[in-house]
Amino acid sequence: MIQAYNKIVSISKKILSFVGDYEFSETETLLNQNLGDIENSSTGEKTFPTPEVKEAKTVEIIKNDAQQAQIIQGWIVPAFNSEDYPALVLLNVILGSAGLSSRLFLN
Repeated sequence: MIQAYNKIVSISKKILSFVGDYEFSETETLLNQNLGDIENSSTGEKTFPTPEVKEAKTVEIIKNDAQQAQIIQGWIVPAFNSEDYPALVLLNVILGSAGLSSRLFLN
């Protein structure tokens, strides 16, 4: 997991914003100490392999004193650069990602 995080950080764009009364030299020193070893790469592999589902898993946690049920289901779906991604995001909102204001909850 740490390797995957480091890969994402090293190939992604980096933007730092500071607001306030900071001394540039002190801030630069702190940044170099804490973030200086991160590779500054604008090239590199921008795609990650799609994970394979090796087993289907079901986990049930039943609480007798609960007032509502929560059902969570997951799928491997196309990445954000796919033409199907906007439709999947909209479907996710309709089916409940918006919480108590989702269309499914209101009906």
